[in-house]
Amino acid sequence: MPRARSERNFGDDFEPLDGLKARCVVCPKAPAVSTRHMDEHRATSVHVRNKALPPNRLSVTSIRHQRYLVVQAAEKRAARAADTAPPPSPLSPRMSNDANGDGAQREYAPPVFASSQFDRDWDGMQGGADMAWNFDGPTEKERRMIENVQKAMRNAARVGDDRQFFPWPDRGTFLLSLVAFAPRSPLSRSVLELVLAFARAIHGYEVPTLSAFRRAAEKVRESGGGALQASVGSGGTTFFTKSIRNGLVMDMTNPSIRSRLQLYPRRGSEIRELRDAEAVAAERNRQPMAVLRTSSNGYEPVHLYLHEPLALKDGRAVLPELCFTDDADQLCGRGTVLRMRDGGDASAIVHVLPKQETNFAVKDVTTSSVLAERLRGRMLEGPDGSVKSTENPLRKLAKGKRMISVPLLVWEDDWMTTMGMSQYPHTSVLFSNALLDRTELDRRSAAVRFYATSAAAQPEELLEAFVEELNDLHAHPFWSWDCVEKDIVLVRPWMLAMLGDSVMLAKLSASIGVQGSRPCRICDWGGNQAFKHASDGIRAALQEGQLRTIEVIVEELGSQLDLAHDDDASGLMAHWTNTGIKDSATTEACTILLEENDKLKGKVARAPGQAANRLSDVEVQTKLGELRTALKAKQWYSPLLTITGFGGLEHTALDILHVASLGPGKYLAALTVDILGPAALDQLRVRLESLSTTAITDSEAYPAAAMIRRLKTLNGKQVKALAQLMPFALAPHCGDVEERNNLLGAWIAYGHFSRLVHVEYIADMFLYQGQLKASISHLWSAFAHFRPKWLTHKVKLHFLVHLGRQAELFGPLKNTSTERYESFNAVQRQAAVHTNRGAPSKDIASRIATQETVAHWASGGVGWASEDNQLAQPGPQIEPLLDDPTVKSLRSKWLSTEDDVQEPGA
Repeated sequence: MPRARSERNFGDDFEPLDGLKARCVVCPKAPAVSTRHMDEHRATSVHVRNKALPPNRLSVTSIRHQRYLVVQAAEKRAARAADTAPPPSPLSPRMSNDANGDGAQREYAPPVFASSQFDRDWDGMQGGADMAWNFDGPTEKERRMIENVQKAMRNAARVGDDRQFFPWPDRGTFLLSLVAFAPRSPLSRSVLELVLAFARAIHGYEVPTLSAFRRAAEKVRESGGGALQASVGSGGTTFFTKSIRNGLVMDMTNPSIRSRLQLYPRRGSEIRELRDAEAVAAERNRQPMAVLRTSSNGYEPVHLYLHEPLALKDGRAVLPELCFTDDADQLCGRGTVLRMRDGGDASAIVHVLPKQETNFAVKDVTTSSVLAERLRGRMLEGPDGSVKSTENPLRKLAKGKRMISVPLLVWEDDWMTTMGMSQYPHTSVLFSNALLDRTELDRRSAAVRFYATSAAAQPEELLEAFVEELNDLHAHPFWSWDCVEKDIVLVRPWMLAMLGDSVMLAKLSASIGVQGSRPCRICDWGGNQAFKHASDGIRAALQEGQLRTIEVIVEELGSQLDLAHDDDASGLMAHWTNTGIKDSATTEACTILLEENDKLKGKVARAPGQAANRLSDVEVQTKLGELRTALKAKQWYSPLLTITGFGGLEHTALDILHVASLGPGKYLAALTVDILGPAALDQLRVRLESLSTTAITDSEAYPAAAMIRRLKTLNGKQVKALAQLMPFALAPHCGDVEERNNLLGAWIAYGHFSRLVHVEYIADMFLYQGQLKASISHLWSAFAHFRPKWLTHKVKLHFLVHLGRQAELFGPLKNTSTERYESFNAVQRQAAVHTNRGAPSKDIASRIATQETVAHWASGGVGWASEDNQLAQPGPQIEPLLDDPTVKSLRSKWLSTEDDVQEPGA
């Protein structure tokens, strides 16, 4: 008989993994040890020290610390959900103390971000101060005097009384911050020490010590709300994030950004920006209100909210459904016409007349007419007979303040960072405020906001943290100071589009990609090989299939869990291939269920001496059901499918860099190498070098010879240049050779297509759609001459059918280009250079957060502390110093400037 095993005491510092092992919950990285060696591990000095520490002081990789973070995050969310009232108007150092206008000077708390010569740890002086007053025992008057002095000293401005370079203590520290944290050329600690030593050696002006500079830099980062949050992904990986809220508050409190936010969709004669297209004006997330009258002369502000009946000056009643601007930048509205039921009693119902819409100017809305009085508080009856209240619930939530709906462009992709002799792949999540026009998004480095990066976390884990915060902010909008409105506003963010390359978006969309028979993440196009090679399959590849919906995808993922629960591995793999739906988190859950099936049914070899675990079928199903319930309690499918108000997979935007340039353009370049011989390629090089590249690329740096050598490995910029040059260079070499003439026709077709996908604006959407479809058809026809199989096997050629719908949703395809985020990889790579690899996620996030805060203050942004409702203005000497020609080189590495406009004849 096997020897009976003694019961193990796991205590509060261990938890069992299986029958033979346990893991420590207090030590870093949760080491797994044999249950027989738990006492030996408990005796180690590391374990003894960690067990005595509180959870918040343990390593971030310990299980107890991670659980502590989860509890803290839940408490913060509950606190935010409970507090939705608007804070009082903030108290700024530049505001008058005469708050009520009666001439009386009132005390106010100095800015919370102050720091200076009083930084001497006043709390350490309290004991001495008390002793000085306690010779005969303090009287009540003396005690109050002491408390007032202590309070005044704590609240004293601690960055120098003049605050000329606030939040920096002095000019030298501010300039050193610009040098040390330049996004594309940051300095390490050792180089900073050399710079400071050199400055002191030449008797430089206001040279801080390294420790003083690091303390000041930390305070500056905290002044912008840049505190990092430790997040634990569903896979157990710890990484650090910079909040969405902080980035949007910076946008609202920076005049150079807030003044350029376009709050309303535009309905004009052309489609140029994101605000001109359909997606921004989507019903579920469009701007909910407009200002009819601001607060002035003691009057309360008057706001227009969607879906609340309005009276117009011409006597009509409308139900507004959209607020927009026209070509003249006049604020207008669109809504359905209403009809009042006969009778003026208080129970009258307003009827919505079906299919009767009208446009109106917001300035023509009246709130003081008889009709406006009759419309107040009435019930609304729809065309289907349903009756509902006419008050928009967002009006109550805003409590008389303005509410702004902010669409976001979110990008996630991987990038390589060089550390030592190796390259380490990182995954990052970045986002931008889509209320900015394309020129502002592309030109301003501050338009790209950093959220998180990690070399260890899976892409789904990073997006899971982002989506959790985004959904929380969407459900519980937050208050922010608006530097244009000079008041607090309620901000509610939502996701407009998800950006990235094809591989990353397929993974986040629960698509198997090219490994399955249905490779498109947007529609269900596809089939087996026999179908794809038939005429019906080719015809299907050249048109849009049925749009994939989130509900159908989640239902299919649930079916995959059913197959794993029933131990049907072959059926599960067949589902992946046939449906094209495969999610990383769901696959992991299915793997756990399949392995548990094997264990419970005795298919796994037992350890020596382990008794056979014989269970009935009912017991097996019960345990599997419990395991499945536990798995579904966590994030068991892609977080992209859980975003509140997301428009679906057609909002995973097609990027022209990856779909157009690195798709058919790169395919054509590779075909050119296969069709032309070495001699013809050399002649082609000569022709390319002789062509004029004016307005196409830099002629002096145009690497024609290198491009010909690397036609199979071109980047997007080179393909874009070739699309304009290749037809002219190739034409003289075609002659009567049919294959070369077909190649020339393919390049001409691609040139027409490339011109259409890179347009700056669309004057006529109907005409543009026709031209785009014709150019895509010509391009497909050209590929059919050389590689007809590619039409059904290259998913990027199928993606072209979705470009028309993308133009309707987002306007010109440049609007959702990922190149602005790809270029930000250089900033992240530089931030990763100086990490010690112990916690690269934290090091990179900390440096970029500091860079964003420095740029915010240096460009005129103000500090907004929502916790205690304080404003802090930047020092008055910062802007003049940056305008000084002697620091022009520093400014050029940080701040975007307006384009110089040269007047004719000037």
